[in-house]
Amino acid sequence: MLVQGTVLVVPHQLVKTKKATVMIPLTSRAASIIARQPRHAPCVFMHSAGRAYSLEQVRMAVMRTAKQAQLPGVSVHTLRHTFISRLVQAGRPLLEVAALAGHRAITMTMRYAHLAPSHLRAGIQVLEQRNTRQTGGPELSRE
Repeated sequence: MLVQGTVLVVPHQLVKTKKATVMIPLTSRAASIIARQPRHAPCVFMHSAGRAYSLEQVRMAVMRTAKQAQLPGVSVHTLRHTFISRLVQAGRPLLEVAALAGHRAITMTMRYAHLAPSHLRAGIQVLEQRNTRQTGGPELSRE
């Protein structure tokens, strides 16, 4: 994985389908943390000899660090799930979330949509506001 400014670049060789390079925008906080790390190459996870860690080595390091931090069960997948869940809960459009997650099919992203039930209420409120503006009060549709 490489960093170019505020974008994490995952080469197609490291992507599950191996079909396309994935470019993930980073938050300013994440970019700042990565920028502070001493590196002699653009890769994020590297051996001191300058060779990039394998994906499996990164996974194991995350699990080891989580265990040391007394966060059992945390893995790269947990972090990915949290990333996607927080976007959905913040009300971001599912197509945007799918693009950020690198999902090829929106059906995968839809698995996370159940995490934002408050947005169902927000949708109903939009309809109520529309009816109130048009009629001066609640109205039943005759369609």
